[in-house]
Formats: sequence, C-alpha cells, structure tokens
Amino acid sequence: MLKRIIFLGLVVFIQLYAFGQSTLALKQGDKYYHDSSYYNAIINYEIYLGMRAAPAYYAPYTNNKKKKLIEIDDVTDSKPGSLKVFYNLGQSYRMLNDYETADKWYSKVLALGSPDLPLTRLWHAICLRALGHYPDAEKNLKRFIKDNGKPESKEYVDIANNELNNVNFIRQQIETKRPPAYAIHKLRGDISQIEGAYAPVVINDTLVFTSTRIIDTVNKASRINTHVNHLFYNTIGNNDSVVGKSSLLSFPSKKVSNEGTPSFSPTGKTFYFTRWEPVNGNPKASIYFSKRKNDSTWDEPTKLCDKINVPGYNAVQPFITDDGKYILYSSDRPDGLGKYDIWAAPIDDTAGIGEPFNVKNVNTKEDDRAPFYHTNTKTLVFSSNGRVGMGGFDLYSATGDITALQTPVNLGAPINSIKDDDYFFSADKDSLMKKAFVSSDRKSECCLEIFSVERLPKKVFKQRIDGLVSDCKTGVPIPYASITVKNEIDTTKSFKMVTGTSGLFLVNLNDSTSGLVIKRKGYADRNQAFRYNPEIYQDTTFLIEVCLTKAKKVYHKQHLSATIEDCATKKPLPKTIITLLNSVDSTKNFVMASSAKGTFEVDLNDSIDGLWFEKTGYYDKDVHFKLESDSLESDTVYTKTYCMELFDANTEKIETPVQITDKKITLKMVDSINHSDSVTVHFEFNKTELKDEAIAKLDDILKILKAYPYIFLELDISGHTDSKGSDAVNNRIGRERALACLDYLIQRGVNESRLKLKSHGKNEPVAPNTINHKDNPEGRAKNRRAIIKVKATMVVPTTDKK
Repeated sequence: MLKRIIFLGLVVFIQLYAFGQSTLALKQGDKYYHDSSYYNAIINYEIYLGMRAAPAYYAPYTNNKKKKLIEIDDVTDSKPGSLKVFYNLGQSYRMLNDYETADKWYSKVLALGSPDLPLTRLWHAICLRALGHYPDAEKNLKRFIKDNGKPESKEYVDIANNELNNVNFIRQQIETKRPPAYAIHKLRGDISQIEGAYAPVVINDTLVFTSTRIIDTVNKASRINTHVNHLFYNTIGNNDSVVGKSSLLSFPSKKVSNEGTPSFSPTGKTFYFTRWEPVNGNPKASIYFSKRKNDSTWDEPTKLCDKINVPGYNAVQPFITDDGKYILYSSDRPDGLGKYDIWAAPIDDTAGIGEPFNVKNVNTKEDDRAPFYHTNTKTLVFSSNGRVGMGGFDLYSATGDITALQTPVNLGAPINSIKDDDYFFSADKDSLMKKAFVSSDRKSECCLEIFSVERLPKKVFKQRIDGLVSDCKTGVPIPYASITVKNEIDTTKSFKMVTGTSGLFLVNLNDSTSGLVIKRKGYADRNQAFRYNPEIYQDTTFLIEVCLTKAKKVYHKQHLSATIEDCATKKPLPKTIITLLNSVDSTKNFVMASSAKGTFEVDLNDSIDGLWFEKTGYYDKDVHFKLESDSLESDTVYTKTYCMELFDANTEKIETPVQITDKKITLKMVDSINHSDSVTVHFEFNKTELKDEAIAKLDDILKILKAYPYIFLELDISGHTDSKGSDAVNNRIGRERALACLDYLIQRGVNESRLKLKSHGKNEPVAPNTINHKDNPEGRAKNRRAIIKVKATMVVPTTDKK
C-alpha cells in the first residue's frame, strides 16, 4: 500500500514537473516571439505543444531541426491558448521565410475558426503567394478585403490590395511568352553558401561578401553568437566560379558583432561597412569606415558622423559611387517617408561628408534599401518591399542623376523571384548588366545566396505577310499590283515588289516596317499600315487580304488642232474630207472638212485610232492616231500638220474597179478561194499594230469583195502569240491582234456579220519558241500572227434573170 502511495505521488510529481516545464516553455515562447527572436520562439512553442521532448538547440542554418515527437497534422488544440500558439508559430515561420511550414500553421487556425485573429487569412494568403499557389492566394486576399471593410482595418486592407497587385504582376512575368533577356546562376565553386552569403562586391578578381557562417575565432560550442555576420572574400574567375575556400577579410573586426555589406572607395584605400552593436539592450546598426595602411593592414574602423548615424536609429548598407561624389545608404531615421528609406550625402575631399538628403523619388512607406548606383548609365538599383513586385523584396531600377531620379521600374523575372531578391552589384563600368550579381533566397530555405546574371543573346523571331490583293467588289485577285514596303527609320531601305498572276505576295517584315502601299492601274491606291509586332515571341505568318477599289475614271480633254497642206507647195488644202476612224464602233466614225485655211479642230477619245484624208486630185492619206488613255494625266492639245501628195495624171492611170458578174468566172473564183490556204499576217513582239505587209494582204481580200459582188465571204480571224509572258497576257494580246484585222476590214466597208474572231494566245505555235532550252527568236516571230480563214459562197441576187 505504501509502495502504491509512493508510486502515485511520483506520477503526480512528474506530471506537475512536466506541466511546469510546459508552462515555462509557453512563457518563454511568448517572450521570444515578442522580442522577434523567432527561432527560439519556435522551439519553445513546439515544446509546449508536445512536439519536442525537451529544450533543444535550434540550428537554423544547417536545417537540423531535430526529430519531432509528433508532426503538425497530429497536433490538437487541447492545451490552453493553443489557437494563439498556432498563429504565433505561423508568424514565426513566415518571418523566417519558411512559408511551407507557416502555411500549415495558418491552415490549422483557419480550420478551427479565428474570429479573434482576423489577420490570419491575410498572412496565409501571402504564404500561398510565396509558394506559387496564385489562384488560392487571390481568393483568400479578396475574401480578407471583403471581410475587413472597417476603417481600422485600412492598413491591412492596403497590404492585401498590394498583394493582389503582386499576384497579377507575377502572373504577367511567368505567363509571358517573351524569351528572358537574362539567366540567373548560383555562384559555383567552394563558396559554401548554405549558411548565407549576400551583399557581393567584386574588385578586379576578388569577391567580397557577407556571410553568417561560423568562424574559428568564435567558440563553436557556444550558443551565443554562433552565427554572426562577417566579411569574407574569394577569388572569382571569368565563368563566375570562385577559386579556393572563402577567407575572413582581415581588418580590425569585432568578431562578436555582426558586420557586413561592404563598399569600397574608387581608389580602394577606404572601405565602408555596417556594424550592429547593442544599445540599451537592443541591436543598432551604424556605418563605419576603415582606411588602408598598406597592402595587408587596415586602420581601426571609425564610426561615421551623426549626420549619417542618427543616434537611436539604424544606418545600414553603405555604397560609394564610382566617382566618389556620393555615399548612399538605408536608414530608419524618423524624417524619412517609410520604415527604411534610401538616403544620399555628397562627399567632399576636404570638407568630408555633406548633409544627407532623402531620395524621395524611389522611397515608399515600407522598406527601401541596398542602394547601388551605376555612374556611367546613371542607374540606381535598389530593393524594396513597398512596390508592386513578385513578393518580398524585389530589385528595382531608376535612371537619372541621384538628385533627379525617374520613376523606378521592377527588373522583373528572372532577376526577381517570388522570394527575397536583394543587394545588386555590377562589376562592369560601362554596362549595368554585363557582369552583375544579386542576392536571393530563391533556392534556399533560410538564407540569401549570391547569383550571377548572364545576359542572353536577343532572339529575333521571323514575321512575314502572306497576302492577297483582290478587287473589293468582285473579290477577283489582282495580278501585277505594285507593293511598296515602307521602312519608317530609313526610307532608302523601303523596297518594292509585284504580286503574281494570282494576286499573291510574300513580305518578310523587320522592326522598321511601317506599312504597305499597294497600287494598280484603274484602282485607287491603298495604304495598309502594318508593323512588326515585338510582343509576338514565335515565328509568325500573317494571312491578310487587301482589296482595291476601282478608281473613278477621269477623262481629260484631248484636243487635236491640225492643218492639212500640199506636201510640195506647203499650201493649205481647204475642204479636205477628214474621217476620224473609231476602232470600237465603226458606225461612230466621224467625218468633217478642213476650213478655207486648211485647218480643222476636233476633240478626241480613246476609241479613235486613225485619220483618213480625201481630196479630189490627191492621193488618199491614212494616218494612224491612237491615244493611250491610261497614261493621260491632264488636258492635252495636240498640234499637228499633215500633207497630201498631188495626183499626177501623166504618170498614174486611174483604175476604176471592174465588177465581174459572169457566173462562170465567179464560180471559178469561189472554188479557187475555198481550195486556197488561209491568209496569215505577222506582228512585232508585244505589238498589235498592223504592219504594211499585213495591210497589203488585207487589201487583197477587199479587192475580191469589190470585184465579185456575187461572192459572199465569211472571215474567221484568230490571233496568236509567242511563248513569252503569262497565259492571261497572251490571250489578251492574241485577241487584240485579231481585232486589228477585224477593225481594218470593218472600217473599209466589210459587214461585221461576216467576221468571226477568237484568240488562241500561245497555245498553237507553228514554230518552236525554244530549241534545246534556248530562245528561238525566229520561231517566236512566226508565232506572233493572225490567221484569216476565208470561206466563199456564190450568191445570186433574186432580181437576176436567168
């Protein structure tokens, strides 16, 4: 019985001890959380929840978090204040950038209901955004904004709205098809970044950076100052790889204090850095500088004046411009715009550092820090969590003089990520991005690491137009349209092309192409704006159809003012009969007479193709006169002088045609005609005008008509071409050659009903156009012809008496 009492008492004692330990862990956790010592807060809270067996040292930089007794999913809310502990754990993990674990704790709070913890949904949404769960993040942010419409919640609603903007910006960055201009690579070599490496500075072939790694001068077994920021250096090669192991920068350093973020003067004889030291129990950061004594030693660091290090506030991350004229830094001094602002102060070799001024154009109400100024390109690069970005701290650039900077621009992906991106440095004096470095925790659970920026070659995507030019009304393709491709930067590089027989054309575009000008006779000119689209990131062919509208035909007045005279004496020939020959409609031939002075005036049209002069005692005169109406661009007066040859009765015998009406002779002539071959006339290349020899053959046909009135002739006229040119062009030329013969006969009295016309183009050659694939000019000349097949029939008038 006594043993049982002793045993029960021991159990109660152990339970009371465990309860005491648990209660102590909760109090310790709350204290550490209040002091922003999130690592220690996590350890104590997890002890309180039974996730850890006993106090354990938490090694944040080694990922050694000790094996837990139970995991988050198995933790219950049975202990007093569990919901608030869950929330504080979520906050602690989030502040340490462990968004995945923070997400789990926030999810437990939301699942249990959190009316007294309304900010849970906001912080949870930020974790979702950092983990890349953008739809869920957007959904929770919108719900938080909807549920918190009271004025006292405005500060956090503003944060939520900013996060929504961040989500949209991230989507634009990751969903764009634009090929990246840069690539980001973690530094290679034995740099050992697992314990953090950031704020890189490159001087010649030396990389100087800040790291929280354990150093030999600190007791590794101690739990105090185990991980302290110090300055290290490595040799860095051309391929962004470090050589050998990192070494501690040798200068009078306080090994137990945090020191880092270096910047060197243009001469390299002075370097500036940040040192954190306790002030009234709280760590405060100040900017120090040290001067070089010789190649291996530096003076004891000196704290900059109170103008820079305002008492009671922090001044961090100094940067000295390449020309040595300014020091830039970040500070939370009270006369700024936000939490940490970027400040600048002039440096004078004799007077020292001047009065600092706030770089207002770039600062926000949140944290703006880590300034870097590239003198040659006049570009400030800095990090901020107060602007639209990809989340956490992003890098931004602003161009201009330090005293007049333009609006900052987010550097975008891949330089920025959904985690923190900070501390930009360019080692090239001429180009901002040629040899650049950034710090980011994108591939780390805890710490910033150093990445190099690689500029990628610009990819040029091909863009071209596969187009068709057609008639707007009929939709029929328009061949041989002229297309001018305009170059807006250099007009001398504009070029022309012509559509094919099917109206098609193909144009390769470039980033200077501004549009097309399409022209074709008979149509109004068409200006078609078309630019190379730099926002298309793949080879692209644009299929377009450009239609032309028929131009209103403008008839310009064409007037002939002429004189007819004797060829020998040059005396005017009055009352000369002039016939204007109309090739389209012979019934519209126009007859007029010259005046007493031998002059005549007449308005012309594009159907008139000749003049016929008749006067007693003179030989008739036939003059070819053809207007090319498509080329006429203004009113025109043609002044001409024509002459006629006097008929000489002594040398010329006037023959009056004798009509043969004898039936036997007529029948014999009919038989002779029907047994003879066709009449062939030839033409010059690409011409449709009748030559003299062609006219002579046609006149022979006319003589038959006049000599034998009882013979009815049917004329079948066909036009032919050589092989040069397209089918459409050759068919047109062949028809015009047949028309030339037909028109000549009609104008001289042959009834149109007797004539038939057709065109064979180049389809029926009588001689080879080429021999052994070489041009045969003689053969082509034979093919350029018109053939007149004559069929004779005897007709006996009804009045004829047998």
